[in-house]
Amino acid sequence: MQRICQFVLAALLLSGWASAQHAKLVHRGIEGDGTIASVAAKLRSLTKPAGMIVSGTVVDARHSPVTQPHTLPTVEVRFRVEQAIRGVGRQRTLTFREWAGLWSDGDRYRPGERCVLFLYPASHLGLTSPVQGPAGKFAIDDTGQVLLGRLRASQLPSAKRIALPAAGTASRISASRTSDRVSLRDFTSAIRQAMQEER
Repeated sequence: MQRICQFVLAALLLSGWASAQHAKLVHRGIEGDGTIASVAAKLRSLTKPAGMIVSGTVVDARHSPVTQPHTLPTVEVRFRVEQAIRGVGRQRTLTFREWAGLWSDGDRYRPGERCVLFLYPASHLGLTSPVQGPAGKFAIDDTGQVLLGRLRASQLPSAKRIALPAAGTASRISASRTSDRVSLRDFTSAIRQAMQEER
């Protein structure tokens, strides 16, 4: 009898350890560079410093001329808000300004482009930009799917992984490479969960 009890106790302990290890593996993803990183931690690294998180469509982006000495050249972006996730209240249109120097490599937003933005709180100059640069902007395709880039759809809570061919604009991208996409609803849900976990 004692031997049976010991066996049952050992099986329970082993089962608990295996379950904990499985939970850790489910909660982690492998990024494109081969390093293992927590997707939840990656989302928190975007949500925590973000003063504004929104999804919607770029209306336009206009360079603002420098009218006074000692002022910075800026670009004013108008963004039609579909979902206000943090920091924008019930605004239907969000207008924000970025330092024009960020645009030296080309346009950062195109009219009609749909995306999810994680924006820093506005500085004392009234300027903002996406959290961690390009990492704070996620494109939304024509079917309403969020292109996750290095985040993996299979690791987002309640999201199903959909493997689709990557946008092959550069010849150096392998044709077999896939891009992870997830519905905007599932992505928003994961963002809200990450925001709750900040606390």
